Amino acid sequence: DHKVCLHRSAAHPTKYSLGKGRARGSIDMARGIRSREAFGIAPSLGMRRTHVLGLPVLCAPRQWTVARSEGRSSLSRASSITAGLLPRQDLLKRAAPTDIAPELMGHAIDLGEKAMQEWSVTATEFLRAPERMALLRLFEPLAELRARAAGGFPQAERQRVFFARRETEELEDGTDGNAPAVLEENLALVELRGNFLFDRASHRDFLGAVLGAGVSRERIGDIIIVGDNGAQVVTSPKIVPILEQGVSSVRSVPVTVRTVDWDELQVREPVKKVVTTVEASTRLDAVASAGFGMSRSKMADLVKAGDVLVNWKEAKAARKELKAKDMVTVRGKGRLEIIDISTTAKGRYRVKATRY
Repeated sequence: DHKVCLHRSAAHPTKYSLGKGRARGSIDMARGIRSREAFGIAPSLGMRRTHVLGLPVLCAPRQWTVARSEGRSSLSRASSITAGLLPRQDLLKRAAPTDIAPELMGHAIDLGEKAMQEWSVTATEFLRAPERMALLRLFEPLAELRARAAGGFPQAERQRVFFARRETEELEDGTDGNAPAVLEENLALVELRGNFLFDRASHRDFLGAVLGAGVSRERIGDIIIVGDNGAQVVTSPKIVPILEQGVSSVRSVPVTVRTVDWDELQVREPVKKVVTTVEASTRLDAVASAGFGMSRSKMADLVKAGDVLVNWKEAKAARKELKAKDMVTVRGKGRLEIIDISTTAKGRYRVKATRY
């Protein structure tokens, strides 16, 4: 019979704030208040019972305290915020340093706890695909917290990860299938417009102009080249004034900087092609060579050169076995998403994938 872990208030020593696990600060166990008693009171106050890491915990729409008076227990509102809402140590332990830096993981946990405590939406800066996918994998099992990535358009390479309580449904698509408004409110599309017909600028040129304005790389999402007319930059609304004041030219070409609506985004929908192949194995070089229409030896050379990624991480060997839902990226060629792998009557492997 577990006792409830409570946080004692310094201002009210007879009151204890109900929390999940061991909260930051002075921790104590409320003497005589057992989980059976607390869980019996909770439903009448709109609290829900759930489990975190196999232990029973209570979830409340507001912060509550358990007050002890004359041997009786009652729950009342408290103004302080209970920390330690997420299994921090477990998340840090499961985060591989090769996928995500410990500092970034710790910051993400802080953002998740803030979203839980304040019933708000929080967001990281723009992350690369390996970091983003690692965060989403780690936070996905959490019952109370929802994590979702967005970068302005589905195939964006750099995206922000947003956090919110699941019950708020802040990060859920609408009934019409549109993305939640909170995503657009935290993303901005900026156009750098100029005449680049006689002095073409590359992605690196536009990125250099943006960084030269004093904006750090993690505050910038994807940069989309718009022919000879300039580029569009995905960023956060707070960065827009800095770009408007700090970017006046790219290379030798003067540019005008303005915010544009998302319906003006000039990104081509990726051309998708379903590929089905039968191979003797599910090796990377065998499946990817068939998917991208090149020889197996050429694919092996690309792997050796470090130009092939599997699930956003560089492939170390051509013999790596692939499985369903794996994503293979070949620089300059595109991506191959493995949809399904089945076995034929002759013991070979039928692989179905989408190339784009």
